Amino acid sequence: MTEQIIFPNIPPARWVSDRDCVEFPAMRGDEKYRCLATLDLLYERFGASFDDSTGHGQLMLRTYEMSRERLQQMAKAQILAGKVPKGNEILLKSDTYVFQDVKFSESAQGNSYYFRLLRQITGDLEQILGSSAGFVSVEWDHIHDAAGRVLYTLAIQDFSGRVSIAFTPAQLVHSTETQMQLYRLWGDLLQHRNHKQLRELQSAGNPEE
Repeated sequence: MTEQIIFPNIPPARWVSDRDCVEFPAMRGDEKYRCLATLDLLYERFGASFDDSTGHGQLMLRTYEMSRERLQQMAKAQILAGKVPKGNEILLKSDTYVFQDVKFSESAQGNSYYFRLLRQITGDLEQILGSSAGFVSVEWDHIHDAAGRVLYTLAIQDFSGRVSIAFTPAQLVHSTETQMQLYRLWGDLLQHRNHKQLRELQSAGNPEE
């Protein structure tokens, strides 16, 4: 039986100033892990801000506490995937996700402003999928359509198939519209999944004579 991964409250999470990370512990049986959520991740994906009157470390810890469950799921996904380097230190960065796999084409990374938006949107999609994210792969690309328009394409895939959607650069900036498109994309993949499972049930109920 696989050992359960737990995140004990002792020792408590702490700010590691020389690494610019929030450190929190994880355990799997007798194995101990040191999880580090980077400053970039907390800023980019979890809305951390800086206030001189409060103190940098305190704000990062507050951000961690508000996003504890998602950060722990990210660390858990790394452990389950075997992405644990020597020393059992798990570094959670702005490009770390729960998804089975995430790929950004070279052209999608070409513009630093939009690349950051793509990473943020990928984090939003991860939150929408919840516990299903670990079974889904994500792929971003930057293309020009037949009319010469610049588009960013997002494809998601699981065992049932692959669906995709395209965004203009302007659409990426408008979070409400982007969120609606993400829900629609996830709905399309769920529909694929339901159709596949239905076909399998029908096939099982009608064996060839």
